Amino acid sequence: RNMAGVLMSILRRATIGSRATAAVVLEQARILHASAQGTAVATAVNGLLLVVAYIGSVLPPGVVLGWYILLVLALLFRFRVMAHFDAIQTSDGARQWLTSFSVASAVMGMVWGMAALAMVFVPDPLRAALVVFVLAIMTANASATSGVYWRAAIAFNVPALLPLLVHLLHRGFMPGASHVDWAMAALTAVYFLLLTRVARNTERTITESATLKEQKSALAERLTDSVQELEVNHRELEEKKDELQIVSDYSYAWESWFAKDGRLLWLNPAVERITGHTADECRAMEKFPLPIVHPDDRDAVARFLKDAPDAPGMIGQEFRITRKDGDIRWCAAESVQARDKAGALRGFRMSVRDVTERRTLQNELERLAS
Repeated sequence: RNMAGVLMSILRRATIGSRATAAVVLEQARILHASAQGTAVATAVNGLLLVVAYIGSVLPPGVVLGWYILLVLALLFRFRVMAHFDAIQTSDGARQWLTSFSVASAVMGMVWGMAALAMVFVPDPLRAALVVFVLAIMTANASATSGVYWRAAIAFNVPALLPLLVHLLHRGFMPGASHVDWAMAALTAVYFLLLTRVARNTERTITESATLKEQKSALAERLTDSVQELEVNHRELEEKKDELQIVSDYSYAWESWFAKDGRLLWLNPAVERITGHTADECRAMEKFPLPIVHPDDRDAVARFLKDAPDAPGMIGQEFRITRKDGDIRWCAAESVQARDKAGALRGFRMSVRDVTERRTLQNELERLAS
């Protein structure tokens, strides 16, 4: 299970980048769809302003109204593209939708670019200023609303501003042209570059935000998995702890674990049945178990405890103890080295059994035999 958890963690880290990229595309499509919905009114109103301005000029009314019809058709085409947004399910679908939206933006930009041609046929400074003003509004609006996907903004701005730029450059090359036309052409080019930079910066900000959001989500998911894994490991440790606790608590022998220097590290409850002292009382004794060993056997037990950490195999020792109630009991102790998984010595384990009845019977047999 641990290996599977490691593999899953590696796979999750490997897919964070692709997930973040997919999240960025989906977020771009979502924001672009939401922001572009409000541009329809601005498109219709600004187009109507140009129609009103040019309907009484030398341009035939049919040409002016025909241009507005093209504008409405381009707007309907964009609405048709936006209607397919709800069908997006994957990042690939979002990319296709963004491409379609960029095409619709290019068509819309071409129609607005046609408005600049009116300046060629109607050389009226006021009407020309209105055209430039409207184009500035629409291109700025495109960079603001479509900047989340800068290609869509460029698809609109290039065909919308290119005819104006060409017209101004053409006027600048004409005999007797003023420097104003060149200045306007340069200003239009700079304006286009600024709009492009704004769109790129907008897309970069949205991309970084969506990437951070996805990474945060992925991190939260990994943390959740880690917490669940820790909970599982904790339950397993608790189960093993309970199993070991049952084995130690219900062991018939008095079991002890000593460090290499002879310090008592652990003691099971069976010590109370044999010695009369509780495990806590025994742990509070200095150099346990020597204080409860019979004085005549204390030196032998001390040597036993000293030799136990270095003994490669199990060794035994019989000795007498004085119980808490004053009764003298015979005990048999066996010790074995305690090592961890790496083989490092962690002290020794001592197992003690009450052998008073056996010693009594043995002494009685010896007496009868004599």
